[in-house]
Amino acid sequence: MIRINAQNTVVKSPHGDYFIHAFKNIGRLILIANGAGRRFWENRFLVSIGKVSYGIYVYHLAYAYLFGLVIQKLFGHAVLQGPVLIQILCMGIYLLSLFGLATLSYHAIEKRWLKISSGDLATNSAR
Repeated sequence: MIRINAQNTVVKSPHGDYFIHAFKNIGRLILIANGAGRRFWENRFLVSIGKVSYGIYVYHLAYAYLFGLVIQKLFGHAVLQGPVLIQILCMGIYLLSLFGLATLSYHAIEKRWLKISSGDLATNSAR
């Protein structure tokens, strides 16, 4: 892969053609997903992540900020600058609780909204 630097000289990228190969492999995965690998994409865990992914997207930034404040209040600044194992543990707790919040939001808000927007709720209440 070739790029041009600030002095308008051609420089070979240190990454080579890795990005091209990555896109080819992504394409292969998509083709596999439509055939033999379809069961992988229909895995219950992956489907549940897909259902709550919008909630994860919406809440992740504010929740990360609040989670960081709570951790700092409870344990001080040293936890976030401490050993890597403690940081990994905090990240795991954050991800699991964020997934829980997004799941709760999906069942309490999004599922109902999807029923309303598709007209299922209106037809069920008319019966």
